[in-house]
Amino acid sequence: MTSLDEFRKNFVPTYREPEKDYFLRLATEYTKLIKREARQARKAYWINLLSTAIKPVVSRPNLLHSN
Repeated sequence: MTSLDEFRKNFVPTYREPEKDYFLRLATEYTKLIKREARQARKAYWINLLSTAIKPVVSRPNLLHSN
């Protein structure tokens, strides 16, 4: 997860943007980022879980030792 300090280093105020608007924009963008990263982590968890559950079911014939 991205920390707020790391996020603020890359997120600068626009020209003549009031401080209040900057912090409101910063908060909404950071919230979106955290939600996106959490969604990606959940997706990776489920894909890993499903792939480990399906591994024993999927049969891969050994074509080198066919009769």
